[in-house]
Amino acid sequence: MNIKELKAQLDAKKIAKQYLLVGNEPSMITDAIGMIKSAISVNESFDYEVLTLTESTPEEIVSRLYIIPFASSRRMVVVKQLEEMEKGELINFAQLVRNLPDSCCLVMTYQLDKEMGFKKINEVQQKIFSAFPNAQHIFLMPDKKYIHDLLTTKLNQMKFNIPSDLIQYLEAEFSKDLLGLENELLKIKNYLYEAKKIPHGFSGDFIKGVSDYNKYAVARAFLDGKPEVLRRFEEIKPYLQSPAEVIDALVRVTNSSVQKKEIRNFRAEILDELSRIDHRIKIGSIFADILLEIFLIRNRVNFRKEVKYG
Repeated sequence: MNIKELKAQLDAKKIAKQYLLVGNEPSMITDAIGMIKSAISVNESFDYEVLTLTESTPEEIVSRLYIIPFASSRRMVVVKQLEEMEKGELINFAQLVRNLPDSCCLVMTYQLDKEMGFKKINEVQQKIFSAFPNAQHIFLMPDKKYIHDLLTTKLNQMKFNIPSDLIQYLEAEFSKDLLGLENELLKIKNYLYEAKKIPHGFSGDFIKGVSDYNKYAVARAFLDGKPEVLRRFEEIKPYLQSPAEVIDALVRVTNSSVQKKEIRNFRAEILDELSRIDHRIKIGSIFADILLEIFLIRNRVNFRKEVKYG
């Protein structure tokens, strides 16, 4: 079951006695816990408790599950950090919680390593789910739709005119880092707060200026061989602490395209030239901006011939 299916089940007032949440994004696990908590309408002061198997014994946790709820229809107990336990310990704990009273809802979380590959994820997922056969299994991994919905919801809450290309940038840049996405949105929000009153029509361009969007827009325009690449660079120069920021974006986008095999015959001297310009910037050369502009003009046409399309 995924988070969408969990929401549908909770909306239908179908609440299980125990849930096992497995995923690699802490924010998704937190959201799922919040959804279950809202569905139960639990009183957090009296009938909600968060425990860990690293700080409490299994027997102590089980004893908390049998406490009669005081101000809610069910008592909700969240047990975190199952990933810190050995498989045998998890199986023993699963045996202790296999039969729970109707007055309790147990929510367990297992945090996957973000660096884990899909094959390893499947192995761990099957292992942990098989250890808890009586739990409702919820597998939490962000997909494109989840990220898009999350972005549009949060950006709309800011009540600003958000360009679609900024949304596309954020989706692509933070597709595997929801925490980084949250931080980027917080940065945008803080800038907007500091700026106080901004005309509604200007807000979209302002937001693009305070995020890293424009640096990568220059890099993509260069990669696609678009003639407006120099214009884009000139537009963002006043907002840059250093032209080295654009060089960093160029290197990142180029390397990403090479790894994805979007470039046929990549010439290493392109990165060598960027490295030389970067060195000039770091030693304080007054010609660094001009050198970067010449690089963008001279190489964008040649570079376009090396890029695959379709």
